[in-house]
Amino acid sequence: MRPGPPVAHRWLWRRYAGSYDALDGVAGYREMLDAVLAAAGPLEGLRAVEVGCGTGNVLGRLLDGGAAHVTGIDLNVEMLARSRAKLAPGLGSGTVALVEADAVAGLEDLPAGTVDVLLAVNLLYALPERDSFWKQAGRVLADAGRVVVSNPDRSGFTPAVRQQWRERGLRGFTDPRLLTVIGLNLAIDAIASTGRYSFAPWEALAAEAAAAGLDRADLRGRCYGGPVDGMNVVGTFSQS
Repeated sequence: MRPGPPVAHRWLWRRYAGSYDALDGVAGYREMLDAVLAAAGPLEGLRAVEVGCGTGNVLGRLLDGGAAHVTGIDLNVEMLARSRAKLAPGLGSGTVALVEADAVAGLEDLPAGTVDVLLAVNLLYALPERDSFWKQAGRVLADAGRVVVSNPDRSGFTPAVRQQWRERGLRGFTDPRLLTVIGLNLAIDAIASTGRYSFAPWEALAAEAAAAGLDRADLRGRCYGGPVDGMNVVGTFSQS
């Protein structure tokens, strides 16, 4: 059995669950969701899986984009509870499945070649076993399938704060939950300073993916703070 995550990691994501949806009012977060859906490409009739699905924001957009079925995998029960509330109609109709598991274990339970689009949004930096993730990603992808990644390659939430001020001014900071979000992002940086989290550059992710057979890397650009200063890189990985 794979060991559970450290206490600080578990505390962080339990705490984040109650404030995470404040990000829906953050310009940089919405910019990131737009970038992820653009990278995912046409979704009509496809089967999509998101690892680290959180409160279900990406899953909802995948359904709106025409995906035939979406599966969300997350280890945090508080996050999944919010996903269930948002996605209740899809759960009832069978177009949505939610799985309580870590990223690797959740993928291990999927049949080979059954996923058209696999998404990892703000997840890879927190995975202690990225090599295992890429191995499973290559196994579950269908022919012509793709992995869509949005991942921070630098510490700090400042780019998102600056963008929020530029685009929305004072009215962009009226949600009191944003103070919690900013504080928790400082906690993420603190955990990263211990080596538990890794803000890997795109080139490192591309090398990891290529070692698992996903040798085609398409970097789409930066986001979550603007196209120049954004915290995240966004792109896709697939077989050439």
